[in-house]
Amino acid sequence: MLGGALCFASAIIILVHQMQQADRLRLREGVLRDMERQERKRKNMEELKQQIELTRKLQEQRENDVASN
Repeated sequence: MLGGALCFASAIIILVHQMQQADRLRLREGVLRDMERQERKRKNMEELKQQIELTRKLQEQRENDVASN
């Protein structure tokens, strides 16, 4: 009886530790995904700024072309 109780308790302890490790891994992966998402967002903002600047330059060039004609 004592041996069965010890085996059961040991199994529960092992299961709890495995669950904790899995939870830690999921949390870590979540942090990494957030970091990747923030990096993509930063790149998208840079591209947007570049597009705005290119659009502004194109509009100025068109205005200069119209003014010179």
